[in-house]
Amino acid sequence: MKGRRIVFIALGVALFLLAGCSTNSDTPNPTKEDAKVLFENRDTYVGDNSAVSTILQHLYLQKYKQELQLQTQKQPYSMKVTYGLPDAYKTEDIRNMLEKNAAVLFALIPNVDKVTFQFDASSNDSSLNTTYERSTIEKVVLAKLADITKSQADLASFLNVGSK
Repeated sequence: MKGRRIVFIALGVALFLLAGCSTNSDTPNPTKEDAKVLFENRDTYVGDNSAVSTILQHLYLQKYKQELQLQTQKQPYSMKVTYGLPDAYKTEDIRNMLEKNAAVLFALIPNVDKVTFQFDASSNDSSLNTTYERSTIEKVVLAKLADITKSQADLASFLNVGSK
């Protein structure tokens, strides 16, 4: 009886450790691989819908992106990203993610002047709808845009991807 208990405990610990080590493809947070793809997409232009979409697929909240609209007819050039989020997200976490997303978008896309994030009506809080401007984003994230994308490691560090 005591031997079975030890086996079950050992199995439970092993399963717990395996679950902790597995990768979660559903994570809404960037990984080191995402940082690599983002770094490779430096100097994208807001008019390149495909490249901008690729960038958004590798930022925070990537799996919740619903729509992308680009305004490239006249300056200031802008983009609007619509997300649909489950209610489980904390407002402050989302704000931090959006600030980082905006900073990375400005750092990677030199001709975008304004980025708007909005949430669909079924999302948890429409007060999260916000617009960032290139002229003020450095004050929001307390980092220089040029420093964010100096290297792939700097970009990963800014996104807090750590050892993921």
